[in-house]
Amino acid sequence: MKILSSYRSKVLSHPDKLLSEHLANVWDIISNEIKLKNIDNKTEIKDILKIAAVCHDLGKATYFFQQYLENKHGSQKTHHSLLSALIAFYLAKQLKLTDVLIPFYLIRSHHSNLKNISNGDTGSPDKNIILEQIDALNKEDIISIIKCVFGIDFNFDVFKEYINTGRIFKDIYLASKNIDSKLEKFFFIEFLFSLIIYADKADAGIDNKSFYEIKEKIKNFNSPDAVNTYIAKNIKTQKNISKQKMDNIRDSIYKDAMDYAHNVDLDKKIF
Repeated sequence: MKILSSYRSKVLSHPDKLLSEHLANVWDIISNEIKLKNIDNKTEIKDILKIAAVCHDLGKATYFFQQYLENKHGSQKTHHSLLSALIAFYLAKQLKLTDVLIPFYLIRSHHSNLKNISNGDTGSPDKNIILEQIDALNKEDIISIIKCVFGIDFNFDVFKEYINTGRIFKDIYLASKNIDSKLEKFFFIEFLFSLIIYADKADAGIDNKSFYEIKEKIKNFNSPDAVNTYIAKNIKTQKNISKQKMDNIRDSIYKDAMDYAHNVDLDKKIF
């Protein structure tokens, strides 16, 4: 997303990564994945995921979250998923998206499991905290990002009143009652969720290396030991203690996955 990549601000999404850069990268990864897939209704998919990609971390533009990146002292006010999701829902309505609820739930769940979209669950939000977060937002940056990507003006006064009256939560609940309950819709939403999670984690976890350069290397894996060989050659031991702990968790997950894979009976075709 060149138009967003050229936009610069001091707001961060992760340590040493600009929010605008991260949002642009996530959308670029998603749009390239969509191009590679033989699927129908690509336009509908791109419309939904463009909102989800661009909005998924906008809630990080609060003073609370920016301070959290510096001191690591978290609280309810540093949580960003719900605020980002509410911005996406309001934006989707402005853009007259057919499925206004899907971007909301993709973003609301992008740091957890996908919520049940058919029951209108917003997670019992504390409205006062959301209003405090809105007041602490770098609104100029968000307005500029939305204007750059979607070409519309985002009115925070109207948005805040929408939340303050509680109408937004009623609209989310009503929209959930119009969601198609067919199995195809379930897989459609799961597919979209997998793309947003894949792109978000890919960009956040590569430490400014080229995502596509790494992906090209992965394509060349042609032996059972290719992953172990790549890890040994490319993943250095972290000096940072917190990163060492995360590496240990990743190693444990990888070992469990490999142990399970070795025990899978391919003749049973369970997947």
